[in-house]
Amino acid sequence: MGWGRLRANAGTKLLSLALALLLWGVVAGEQKVEVTLTVPVEIRDLSHRLVQVADLPEGVALRIRGPRSVVAALAPTAVGLVVGGPGLPEGEHLIALRPEDARVPRGVEVLQVTPNRVRLVLEPLVEQQVAVAPRLRGAPGEGHVVRGASASPGHVRIAGPQSEVRRVGRAATAPVDLAGRTADFEVAVGLEPLGQRVRLLDEGPIRVRVQIGQPAPPPRGRAATIR
Repeated sequence: MGWGRLRANAGTKLLSLALALLLWGVVAGEQKVEVTLTVPVEIRDLSHRLVQVADLPEGVALRIRGPRSVVAALAPTAVGLVVGGPGLPEGEHLIALRPEDARVPRGVEVLQVTPNRVRLVLEPLVEQQVAVAPRLRGAPGEGHVVRGASASPGHVRIAGPQSEVRRVGRAATAPVDLAGRTADFEVAVGLEPLGQRVRLLDEGPIRVRVQIGQPAPPPRGRAATIR
């Protein structure tokens, strides 16, 4: 029974092999074309303690050659250029872009990469705690003033490239509208953007409490100024 099954499978395998060879022959004998594609630059395998801070080019030009049918069917996600590596230290680097760094399907050859270099600037990834500052907008109702404003939580943790995190002195809330308010109130808000590459580690809304009251009377023994 085993030999019978083997002989039965052998026919199927030989047919599959023949079809594969036929397809390979068609592709190998097909006319080759050259085209230029604009592809993104991908950064991989950096140390988890480092982050890229220099803006990369929106794309690089790859001059490729391959069978017409394969090139015509290329999906945008099938081609790319990979740079980086776990051995790159902190600082500025000029990385050579080589044809062998390109990610292309089998049978496609990369002839040229333009530009042939890319600038990477790597900084330490740091965390920092900053105070939350309520941002108030408008004016309370007539005859009333703001007596105070506080946020809860009063501090949040942020993370990002060292140079950008150091520039964040505080985390401002989204504007809290005071228009027409005549009494204390509390509202939940988010935070304003902290920076292009700075992210918030503490999730959840910020609650801002605003104290509204009437102006304090002038001190006794002093006449109010009339204008």
